[in-house]
Amino acid sequence: MTTRDAAQTLTRAEKIRLQRVAIDRKRDKEFTENKPRMQAETPSVILRGNVGTPVAQRLQQPNVRRKYSVPMGKSGAELVVPGIPEIKTGWRLLSGLIFATMIFMLFSFSANSNFRIKQAAVSGNNRISAVDMNLILDVANKPIFMLDLYDIKNTLATAYPELSTIEVSIAMPDQLLISVVERNPVVAWQMESQTLWIDSEGVVFQSRGDLVPQVVIQSHSLPPVLAEKLEQTDSTAQLLPSQLVQKNHLSNDIYIHVLDQPLLEAAKTLKEHLSEGSALVYTAEHGLGWQAEQGWKTFVGFDLSNIDAKMSMYDSIVEYLSTQEITPGMVSIEYIHAPYYRMERNE
Repeated sequence: MTTRDAAQTLTRAEKIRLQRVAIDRKRDKEFTENKPRMQAETPSVILRGNVGTPVAQRLQQPNVRRKYSVPMGKSGAELVVPGIPEIKTGWRLLSGLIFATMIFMLFSFSANSNFRIKQAAVSGNNRISAVDMNLILDVANKPIFMLDLYDIKNTLATAYPELSTIEVSIAMPDQLLISVVERNPVVAWQMESQTLWIDSEGVVFQSRGDLVPQVVIQSHSLPPVLAEKLEQTDSTAQLLPSQLVQKNHLSNDIYIHVLDQPLLEAAKTLKEHLSEGSALVYTAEHGLGWQAEQGWKTFVGFDLSNIDAKMSMYDSIVEYLSTQEITPGMVSIEYIHAPYYRMERNE
Protein backbone atom coordinates (compact mmCIF):
# COMPACT_ATOMS: atom_id res chain seq x y z
CA MET A 1 0.00 0.00 0.00
CA THR A 2 1.40 3.43 -0.90
CA THR A 3 1.67 6.51 1.32
CA ARG A 4 -1.01 8.30 -0.74
CA ASP A 5 -3.55 5.50 -0.20
CA ALA A 6 -2.96 5.54 3.61
CA ALA A 7 -3.53 9.30 3.72
CA GLN A 8 -6.81 8.95 1.80
CA THR A 9 -8.00 6.12 4.14
CA LEU A 10 -7.18 8.16 7.26
CA THR A 11 -9.01 11.14 5.88
CA ARG A 12 -12.23 9.04 5.28
CA ALA A 13 -12.17 7.70 8.90
CA GLU A 14 -11.77 11.15 10.29
CA LYS A 15 -14.72 12.37 8.24
CA ILE A 16 -16.95 9.60 9.66
CA ARG A 17 -15.78 10.35 13.20
CA LEU A 18 -16.44 14.06 12.69
CA GLN A 19 -19.97 13.34 11.44
CA ARG A 20 -20.76 11.27 14.54
CA VAL A 21 -19.42 13.98 16.83
CA ALA A 22 -21.60 16.56 15.05
CA ILE A 23 -24.71 14.38 15.47
CA ASP A 24 -24.02 13.87 19.21
CA ARG A 25 -23.56 17.59 19.76
CA LYS A 26 -26.80 18.37 17.95
CA ARG A 27 -28.68 15.82 20.07
CA ASP A 28 -27.26 17.24 23.31
CA LYS A 29 -28.22 20.72 22.23
CA GLU A 30 -31.85 19.71 21.53
CA PHE A 31 -32.10 17.90 24.87
CA THR A 32 -30.71 20.92 26.71
CA GLU A 33 -33.19 23.27 25.04
CA ASN A 34 -36.22 21.04 25.76
CA LYS A 35 -35.27 20.18 29.37
CA PRO A 36 -37.29 22.33 31.88
CA ARG A 37 -35.22 24.53 34.10
CA MET A 38 -35.33 23.63 37.75
CA GLN A 39 -36.19 26.80 39.61
CA ALA A 40 -35.54 26.98 43.28
CA GLU A 41 -38.68 27.73 45.20
CA THR A 42 -38.44 30.86 47.27
CA PRO A 43 -40.36 30.46 50.52
CA SER A 44 -43.02 33.06 51.24
CA VAL A 45 -42.59 34.99 54.45
CA ILE A 46 -45.72 35.98 56.39
CA LEU A 47 -45.41 39.04 58.63
CA ARG A 48 -47.17 39.32 61.95
CA GLY A 49 -50.23 41.42 61.49
CA ASN A 50 -53.36 41.42 59.39
CA VAL A 51 -51.65 41.13 55.99
CA GLY A 52 -48.85 38.83 54.89
CA THR A 53 -46.56 40.01 52.05
CA PRO A 54 -44.48 37.43 50.18
CA VAL A 55 -40.87 38.38 49.59
CA ALA A 56 -40.77 36.85 46.16
CA GLN A 57 -43.38 35.33 43.92
CA ARG A 58 -43.06 31.67 43.12
CA LEU A 59 -42.12 31.02 39.55
CA GLN A 60 -44.71 29.11 37.53
CA GLN A 61 -43.12 26.01 36.11
CA PRO A 62 -44.18 25.41 32.54
CA ASN A 63 -46.19 22.27 31.99
CA VAL A 64 -43.85 20.71 29.43
CA ARG A 65 -44.92 17.43 27.97
CA ARG A 66 -42.23 14.83 27.88
CA LYS A 67 -40.99 13.65 24.50
CA TYR A 68 -39.48 10.35 23.51
CA SER A 69 -36.85 9.79 20.76
CA VAL A 70 -37.12 6.58 18.79
CA PRO A 71 -33.98 5.58 16.76
CA MET A 72 -34.67 4.80 13.09
CA GLY A 73 -31.86 2.32 12.32
CA LYS A 74 -28.05 2.68 12.07
CA SER A 75 -28.13 5.95 10.12
CA GLY A 76 -28.47 7.95 13.33
CA ALA A 77 -31.90 9.43 12.47
CA GLU A 78 -34.50 9.59 15.29
CA LEU A 79 -38.29 10.00 15.51
CA VAL A 80 -39.42 12.32 18.30
CA VAL A 81 -42.96 11.51 19.59
CA PRO A 82 -44.90 13.16 22.43
CA GLY A 83 -45.60 11.14 25.61
CA ILE A 84 -49.06 9.57 26.13
CA PRO A 85 -50.74 10.79 29.35
CA GLU A 86 -51.37 8.10 31.99
CA ILE A 87 -55.06 7.63 32.90
CA LYS A 88 -55.58 6.71 36.56
CA THR A 89 -58.81 4.80 37.38
CA GLY A 90 -59.56 5.16 41.11
CA TRP A 91 -62.29 3.72 43.36
CA ARG A 92 -64.52 6.74 42.78
CA LEU A 93 -64.74 6.07 39.07
CA LEU A 94 -65.48 2.40 39.72
CA SER A 95 -68.17 3.28 42.28
CA GLY A 96 -69.74 5.71 39.83
CA LEU A 97 -69.91 3.05 37.13
CA ILE A 98 -71.52 0.56 39.53
CA PHE A 99 -74.09 3.15 40.67
CA ALA A 100 -74.96 4.10 37.10
CA THR A 101 -75.35 0.43 36.19
CA MET A 102 -77.69 -0.20 39.12
CA ILE A 103 -79.86 2.81 38.23
CA PHE A 104 -80.07 1.61 34.65
CA MET A 105 -81.07 -1.91 35.76
CA LEU A 106 -83.67 -0.52 38.18
CA PHE A 107 -85.40 1.52 35.50
CA SER A 108 -85.16 -1.37 33.05
CA PHE A 109 -86.82 -3.82 35.47
CA SER A 110 -89.49 -1.25 36.40
CA ALA A 111 -90.48 -0.82 32.78
CA ASN A 112 -90.42 -4.56 32.05
CA SER A 113 -93.87 -6.14 32.37
CA ASN A 114 -92.33 -9.58 33.00
CA PHE A 115 -91.30 -8.44 36.51
CA ARG A 116 -94.74 -7.10 37.54
CA ILE A 117 -97.21 -8.94 39.81
CA LYS A 118 -100.46 -10.02 38.19
CA GLN A 119 -102.12 -11.14 41.44
CA ALA A 120 -101.16 -12.91 44.66
CA ALA A 121 -101.41 -16.71 44.65
CA VAL A 122 -103.19 -17.68 47.91
CA SER A 123 -103.20 -21.20 49.35
CA GLY A 124 -104.72 -22.68 52.53
CA ASN A 125 -107.82 -20.44 52.52
CA ASN A 126 -111.27 -22.03 52.88
CA ARG A 127 -113.71 -19.31 53.91
CA ILE A 128 -111.76 -16.20 52.88
CA SER A 129 -111.79 -15.46 49.17
CA ALA A 130 -108.47 -14.99 47.38
CA VAL A 131 -110.14 -12.20 45.39
CA ASP A 132 -110.90 -10.29 48.61
CA MET A 133 -107.29 -10.69 49.76
CA ASN A 134 -105.98 -9.30 46.46
CA LEU A 135 -108.35 -6.33 46.69
CA ILE A 136 -107.02 -5.45 50.16
CA LEU A 137 -103.36 -5.99 49.22
CA ASP A 138 -103.60 -4.04 45.92
CA VAL A 139 -100.38 -5.48 44.49
CA ALA A 140 -101.52 -5.91 40.88
CA ASN A 141 -99.12 -4.46 38.28
CA LYS A 142 -96.47 -3.57 40.87
CA PRO A 143 -92.78 -4.44 40.29
CA ILE A 144 -91.88 -7.56 42.27
CA PHE A 145 -88.69 -6.07 43.74
CA MET A 146 -90.64 -3.12 45.20
CA LEU A 147 -92.94 -5.28 47.37
CA ASP A 148 -92.66 -5.05 51.17
CA LEU A 149 -93.36 -8.59 52.40
CA TYR A 150 -93.52 -7.46 56.04
CA ASP A 151 -96.15 -4.84 55.19
CA ILE A 152 -98.18 -7.41 53.21
CA LYS A 153 -98.20 -9.76 56.20
CA ASN A 154 -99.26 -6.95 58.55
CA THR A 155 -102.07 -5.92 56.21
CA LEU A 156 -103.50 -9.45 56.06
CA ALA A 157 -103.21 -9.95 59.83
CA THR A 158 -105.03 -6.67 60.45
CA ALA A 159 -107.82 -7.29 57.95
CA TYR A 160 -108.31 -10.98 58.76
CA PRO A 161 -107.81 -11.85 62.47
CA GLU A 162 -109.19 -15.33 61.66
CA LEU A 163 -105.82 -16.16 60.10
CA SER A 164 -103.63 -17.89 62.68
CA THR A 165 -100.61 -18.29 60.36
CA ILE A 166 -99.50 -16.12 57.42
CA GLU A 167 -96.46 -16.88 55.26
CA VAL A 168 -95.49 -14.50 52.42
CA SER A 169 -92.78 -15.10 49.81
CA ILE A 170 -91.92 -14.21 46.20
CA ALA A 171 -90.84 -16.30 43.21
CA MET A 172 -89.12 -14.66 40.27
CA PRO A 173 -90.03 -13.18 37.98
CA ASP A 174 -93.65 -12.22 38.84
CA GLN A 175 -95.18 -14.43 41.57
CA LEU A 176 -96.33 -13.40 45.06
CA LEU A 177 -97.05 -16.50 47.16
CA ILE A 178 -99.24 -16.35 50.29
CA SER A 179 -99.92 -19.37 52.51
CA VAL A 180 -102.47 -19.04 55.34
CA VAL A 181 -104.08 -21.16 58.06
CA GLU A 182 -107.61 -20.22 59.16
CA ARG A 183 -108.95 -20.51 62.70
CA ASN A 184 -111.78 -22.93 63.45
CA PRO A 185 -114.69 -21.35 65.40
CA VAL A 186 -116.07 -23.12 68.47
CA VAL A 187 -118.41 -20.35 69.71
CA ALA A 188 -120.87 -18.16 67.80
CA TRP A 189 -121.67 -14.84 69.49
CA GLN A 190 -125.02 -13.76 68.06
CA MET A 191 -126.25 -10.17 68.24
CA GLU A 192 -129.19 -8.50 66.53
CA SER A 193 -127.29 -7.35 63.44
CA GLN A 194 -123.99 -9.20 63.62
CA THR A 195 -122.54 -12.60 64.44
CA LEU A 196 -118.97 -13.06 65.64
CA TRP A 197 -117.02 -16.29 65.86
CA ILE A 198 -114.60 -17.30 68.60
CA ASP A 199 -112.00 -20.06 68.27
CA SER A 200 -110.57 -22.35 70.97
CA GLU A 201 -107.94 -19.73 71.90
CA GLY A 202 -110.63 -17.09 72.44
CA VAL A 203 -109.77 -15.05 69.30
CA VAL A 204 -112.81 -13.10 68.09
CA PHE A 205 -113.36 -12.61 64.35
CA GLN A 206 -116.09 -12.00 61.79
CA SER A 207 -118.29 -14.94 60.82
CA ARG A 208 -118.05 -16.24 57.25
CA GLY A 209 -120.25 -18.87 55.64
CA ASP A 210 -122.99 -21.08 57.07
CA LEU A 211 -120.94 -23.00 59.62
CA VAL A 212 -122.64 -23.40 63.03
CA PRO A 213 -120.14 -23.74 65.92
CA GLN A 214 -120.65 -26.05 68.89
CA VAL A 215 -121.68 -23.26 71.28
CA VAL A 216 -124.08 -20.41 70.42
CA ILE A 217 -124.33 -17.40 72.77
CA GLN A 218 -127.07 -14.81 72.29
CA SER A 219 -126.40 -11.30 73.56
CA HIS A 220 -127.34 -7.67 73.03
CA SER A 221 -123.76 -6.49 73.60
CA LEU A 222 -120.31 -7.18 72.25
CA PRO A 223 -118.24 -9.92 73.86
CA PRO A 224 -115.91 -8.81 76.67
CA VAL A 225 -112.62 -8.94 74.79
CA LEU A 226 -109.05 -8.19 75.79
CA ALA A 227 -106.78 -6.47 73.28
CA GLU A 228 -103.66 -8.56 72.74
CA LYS A 229 -100.81 -7.04 70.75
CA LEU A 230 -99.02 -8.97 68.05
CA GLU A 231 -96.66 -6.03 67.44
CA GLN A 232 -95.13 -3.60 69.93
CA THR A 233 -97.14 -0.40 69.97
CA ASP A 234 -98.30 2.23 72.45
CA SER A 235 -101.87 2.33 71.12
CA THR A 236 -104.70 0.77 73.14
CA ALA A 237 -107.56 1.23 70.63
CA GLN A 238 -110.34 -1.37 70.60
CA LEU A 239 -111.56 -2.16 67.07
CA LEU A 240 -113.94 -4.82 65.85
CA PRO A 241 -112.79 -7.07 62.99
CA SER A 242 -115.57 -5.68 60.78
CA GLN A 243 -114.32 -2.14 61.42
CA LEU A 244 -110.77 -3.14 60.55
CA VAL A 245 -111.88 -4.49 57.18
CA GLN A 246 -113.92 -1.39 56.33
CA LYS A 247 -111.12 1.10 57.01
CA ASN A 248 -109.72 2.87 53.97
CA HIS A 249 -106.14 2.52 55.19
CA LEU A 250 -104.78 -0.20 57.43
CA SER A 251 -102.47 0.49 60.32
CA ASN A 252 -99.26 -1.42 61.05
CA ASP A 253 -100.45 -1.86 64.66
CA ILE A 254 -101.99 -5.32 64.65
CA TYR A 255 -104.58 -6.34 67.23
CA ILE A 256 -106.42 -9.57 67.82
CA HIS A 257 -109.46 -9.52 70.08
CA VAL A 258 -109.51 -12.30 72.64
CA LEU A 259 -112.49 -13.34 74.74
CA ASP A 260 -111.88 -13.51 78.47
CA GLN A 261 -110.56 -17.08 78.87
CA PRO A 262 -112.55 -17.91 82.06
CA LEU A 263 -115.75 -16.85 80.27
CA LEU A 264 -114.90 -19.09 77.30
CA GLU A 265 -114.30 -22.09 79.57
CA ALA A 266 -117.49 -21.33 81.51
CA ALA A 267 -119.52 -21.31 78.29
CA LYS A 268 -118.14 -24.73 77.30
CA THR A 269 -118.85 -26.13 80.79
CA LEU A 270 -122.40 -24.75 80.88
CA LYS A 271 -123.13 -26.18 77.44
CA GLU A 272 -122.26 -29.66 78.73
CA HIS A 273 -124.93 -29.37 81.48
CA LEU A 274 -127.74 -28.33 79.14
CA SER A 275 -129.89 -30.28 76.74
CA GLU A 276 -129.15 -30.40 73.04
CA GLY A 277 -130.29 -27.27 71.21
CA SER A 278 -130.32 -24.98 74.25
CA ALA A 279 -129.00 -21.50 73.40
CA LEU A 280 -126.79 -19.71 75.85
CA VAL A 281 -127.37 -16.05 76.74
CA TYR A 282 -125.07 -13.38 78.13
CA THR A 283 -125.48 -9.98 79.76
CA ALA A 284 -122.83 -7.78 81.28
CA GLU A 285 -124.90 -7.61 84.51
CA HIS A 286 -125.74 -11.27 85.13
CA GLY A 287 -123.10 -13.10 83.11
CA LEU A 288 -123.84 -16.42 81.40
CA GLY A 289 -127.16 -18.20 81.29
CA TRP A 290 -129.57 -19.95 78.96
CA GLN A 291 -133.06 -19.72 77.56
CA ALA A 292 -135.12 -22.25 79.53
CA GLU A 293 -137.80 -24.43 77.91
CA GLN A 294 -140.43 -22.83 80.17
CA GLY A 295 -139.77 -19.46 78.53
CA TRP A 296 -137.68 -17.64 81.11
CA LYS A 297 -133.97 -16.91 81.15
CA THR A 298 -131.74 -18.48 83.75
CA PHE A 299 -128.40 -16.92 84.72
CA VAL A 300 -125.54 -18.69 86.49
CA GLY A 301 -123.16 -15.72 86.58
CA PHE A 302 -119.47 -15.62 85.73
CA ASP A 303 -118.15 -18.27 88.13
CA LEU A 304 -118.99 -21.86 87.23
CA SER A 305 -116.58 -23.57 89.62
CA ASN A 306 -119.61 -24.87 91.62
CA ILE A 307 -121.83 -25.51 88.60
CA ASP A 308 -123.07 -28.84 89.94
CA ALA A 309 -124.41 -27.24 93.12
CA LYS A 310 -126.00 -24.43 91.10
CA MET A 311 -127.73 -26.87 88.75
CA SER A 312 -129.07 -28.81 91.74
CA MET A 313 -130.38 -25.58 93.24
CA TYR A 314 -132.01 -24.70 89.91
CA ASP A 315 -133.87 -28.03 89.75
CA SER A 316 -135.34 -27.29 93.19
CA ILE A 317 -136.42 -23.80 92.08
CA VAL A 318 -138.10 -25.15 88.93
CA GLU A 319 -140.00 -27.71 91.00
CA TYR A 320 -141.17 -25.01 93.39
CA LEU A 321 -142.28 -22.69 90.55
CA SER A 322 -144.16 -25.54 88.91
CA THR A 323 -146.09 -26.43 92.07
CA GLN A 324 -146.93 -22.77 92.65
CA GLU A 325 -147.82 -22.27 88.98
CA ILE A 326 -145.49 -19.30 88.74
CA THR A 327 -143.94 -18.30 85.42
CA PRO A 328 -141.21 -15.75 86.10
CA GLY A 329 -139.34 -13.70 83.55
CA MET A 330 -135.90 -14.46 84.94
CA VAL A 331 -134.28 -16.86 87.39
CA SER A 332 -130.87 -16.15 88.93
CA ILE A 333 -128.62 -18.71 90.59
CA GLU A 334 -125.52 -16.53 90.35
CA TYR A 335 -125.09 -16.74 94.11
CA ILE A 336 -125.94 -20.18 95.42
CA HIS A 337 -126.88 -18.87 98.86
CA ALA A 338 -129.12 -16.12 97.46
CA PRO A 339 -131.08 -17.37 94.43
CA TYR A 340 -134.07 -15.37 93.25
CA TYR A 341 -136.55 -15.01 90.44
CA ARG A 342 -138.09 -11.94 88.84
CA MET A 343 -141.49 -11.72 87.27
CA GLU A 344 -140.85 -8.96 84.72
CA ARG A 345 -138.80 -9.76 81.62
CA ASN A 346 -135.69 -7.60 81.26
CA GLU A 347 -134.13 -7.98 77.82
